[in-house]
Amino acid sequence: GMAEAVTNSLSKLRDEDISAIVTYLRTVPAVADKDATRAAFAWGDAATAPGEPAIRGTDAPIASGAVLYSGLCASCHGSRGEGSNDGYYPSLVHNSTVGMVRPQNLVATIIGGIDREVDGEHVLMPHFSEGSYVQALSDADIAAVATYVRTTFGPGDQVTEAQVALIRDGGEKPLLAKIARLWLPLLILGLAAFVVVILLVRRAWTRRKQRRASA
Repeated sequence: GMAEAVTNSLSKLRDEDISAIVTYLRTVPAVADKDATRAAFAWGDAATAPGEPAIRGTDAPIASGAVLYSGLCASCHGSRGEGSNDGYYPSLVHNSTVGMVRPQNLVATIIGGIDREVDGEHVLMPHFSEGSYVQALSDADIAAVATYVRTTFGPGDQVTEAQVALIRDGGEKPLLAKIARLWLPLLILGLAAFVVVILLVRRAWTRRKQRRASA
């Protein structure tokens, strides 16, 4: 992803190269997502977030997004999404990952976590996939907590279990990738069809030869 590109490549560029890239990017017209109603970083308000009081003491199901957020996310990001005072744990308010039109980045972050070095500091967010040292979450669990986060701090849309499953599988595959996965079955079918055609031609040729001999 972009984080890896920054860590392993862009962060090692010379200042003049970075300046050249910035100069070029400023000449490229911005492309707005037609479904966006506001900037991705403009969503959320910690003052109006429900926080812990709205969760504790209720009979909310254990797999609800609010309960999962309270148990797995609030200790770092805050019960109202405010993050830590020093910014080490990011706020979910005015967070572009949370506020994007589509939930792919948020869901991918929950699935894969973050583990990298930035300016000599270790930045870590545990993943919640199989093998997590915190808790492995199912597609339904991740959909629930992502929906809670986006409803509370973002555009407010529903994240589905099917979306999570697709993102966990690497996202929508491009046409060439889909074709590549089918090449072996197609090759087998092609060879089988070729053999059938050869047999039919041979059979027709044999019959024709027999008719000529009998004539």
